[in-house]
Amino acid sequence: MSRLLTKSLQPVGVLLLVAVLSGLTAASARADARFISDHRMTELMLGDKETELTVAYAPAGKFLEKKTRFTGSWMKRFFGEVKEEKVATYFFLDRDEIREIDWQNGRIYVFPFEKMAVIRWIQNKKAEYEGVREFLEERYRAVPASLDINVAEALETVDGYPCRRVTAELVYGTDDLKKRSRSMTVMRQELWLSEAVPGYADVVAFHEALARRLGIEAERLGNFSDLLKFWDGSLEPVIDKLRQATGYPVKSTLSVDAHYTSGLDTDAPKTITKRLKTEVVTLREVRLDPVDMARFADPPQFQIITAE
Repeated sequence: MSRLLTKSLQPVGVLLLVAVLSGLTAASARADARFISDHRMTELMLGDKETELTVAYAPAGKFLEKKTRFTGSWMKRFFGEVKEEKVATYFFLDRDEIREIDWQNGRIYVFPFEKMAVIRWIQNKKAEYEGVREFLEERYRAVPASLDINVAEALETVDGYPCRRVTAELVYGTDDLKKRSRSMTVMRQELWLSEAVPGYADVVAFHEALARRLGIEAERLGNFSDLLKFWDGSLEPVIDKLRQATGYPVKSTLSVDAHYTSGLDTDAPKTITKRLKTEVVTLREVRLDPVDMARFADPPQFQIITAE
């Protein structure tokens, strides 16, 4: 059963779009390789999560699967047990499409490469909300964002791999003119990158091909894409450092802090700081054996929804 996704992107489809902009660094892959990583995250509202992330590369494309366990006490009380979730996103170079499998709702969201102008479609939809935009601009003002990236000169050994440590900090926010307050977000990411990880050349080859097909600025699809999707400014000031951030991430950390300052029009403004998210990702295993493509076939009886 199939239908077209037209007027509004379903939540999973939006997540897929984010995935497209969040994991791409780098003609089809030259061999089969699988990277298995452990992902531990703590979020302010959801608590702790543990994820096994598997990314496979084969001549047909890239295949990403996440298996998550919500282990936080609040989530366990809410669901009565440890909630588990599975997410899969498949990038088929041989089909020129991306398929997101929504296991919870029995749906498959299909994004043909030629339709990935859906990104521009989302941007164009802003015109339909001109009145809302004008209202928001009367009350809110964006605070000029800042982005800083540093590349270490010396190599470090992490889990047996020679790695270069690269750090980045992105700061952005908004002023509320009515409440005379300011909300700022600070994202800090630290990566230990190694070109010695087996299969890395295949990762580069695939992602370069995908970036060309989607027409996306290649530097925004690199190892710091999680930060750069919140950066609307030019990459020119940091482009050289981004190009130095090569290699597969053997380990990475990310923290997100929120700072709320009230009383900007007073002599004693007050600031409250909250840690929104902390995550650590470590590479556990690399496998270079052939990938079983049968596991990426469409689950039977799932509804297929195609973006238009």
